[in-house]
Amino acid sequence: MADERLWSPQGKSRLILDRAWEHVRSVSYPVSLRWLFYRLLQDGLYHTKDDYMSKMKSLFSAARKNFYGGWSPSALADETRSPILQGGGYADEQSWLEALANRLAVDFDKWATQPAYMEVWFEARAMAGQFRQYAPGITLVPFGGDFTINPKWETAERLATMAEKYGVPVRVFYFGDYDPKGLQILDSALKDIRAWCEVDFEVQRVGLTLGQAVGMGVPENFEHPGQYQWEALTDGQAASLIRPVTDLVDMGAWHAVELEEEVAADRVKELIRRELLGGANAPVG
Repeated sequence: MADERLWSPQGKSRLILDRAWEHVRSVSYPVSLRWLFYRLLQDGLYHTKDDYMSKMKSLFSAARKNFYGGWSPSALADETRSPILQGGGYADEQSWLEALANRLAVDFDKWATQPAYMEVWFEARAMAGQFRQYAPGITLVPFGGDFTINPKWETAERLATMAEKYGVPVRVFYFGDYDPKGLQILDSALKDIRAWCEVDFEVQRVGLTLGQAVGMGVPENFEHPGQYQWEALTDGQAASLIRPVTDLVDMGAWHAVELEEEVAADRVKELIRRELLGGANAPVG
């Protein structure tokens, strides 16, 4: 780890970094540098689109590389370059059984008791943590730009499979930027997905709309005035748009399945404790 004494920001740079860290700590999911820029823009610490490229990127890069305050290379979301780790595992059967008991999670099918199967599609891939936070349990599909052929084919097959499996309507909710590209991405993807999907499905573009952006006072895209990006929403604004989708889920039925999961997990943990880990006194949980 770098020695913070070798790199110590002064004056406004320190103020910006400390304020940005407060924004990072204000939510429970990873955020992107662009999301932070909009927060600092609203705080009056940045003023123009040029500040993002000419000032902010270099400042935050230095802070992360030098571990200033709470900053580190992993402090911001970058979900496009995740490594694929292979070859690791447990030391032996005993350690595997202990881990199995301690981390056991039982997953029962919750969509089987729902009136519709639902998915949330969104453009801002770096904000995946935000959608996990406010749309728990719902299938999430990050676009991150134009959808290529393979993901579109897989999506068409998945929607058809779900419709056949559950025998209920399939509903898709999309969240993207309000700009020409953001509006075009969904239309382009749907052209192929609908052609390849064997069942009909409903699609609703929930946000971001011009009316929402103006009504909530969302800052304009600093690179293209008159356009609005999802990352410009505050956490509360984003939640207010995402949560109504989650409200469409029958949570009574959902929680009933979760209770069944807990009961089943406890039974299996007890079996592992008594039969595989040496009796009732073996440490589990």
